[in-house]
Amino acid sequence: MYMRTYIREYIRKQKYMRKIFIRKLQKTSTHSYVINIPKELINQFKWCEKQKIEIVFKGKKGIVIKDYKKPKRKRKKKENKSI
Repeated sequence: MYMRTYIREYIRKQKYMRKIFIRKLQKTSTHSYVINIPKELINQFKWCEKQKIEIVFKGKKGIVIKDYKKPKRKRKKKENKSI
């Protein structure tokens, strides 16, 4: 009984442990490069093929890759025309 609990906790911790992936940059054209992202990370973030992602440059801190969210459109207020 104790062993099952221990194994369950170990597996749960493994999901959130920091893992290091080493990848190479590949040049695709004169103006762009490609980085392969491991399938394990794609599954964890629930991304799919051709999904839009946002890449934010943070200066010396590095870059941030996150889901792309459409900016909210502002609705025009309707003017009340009363006589």
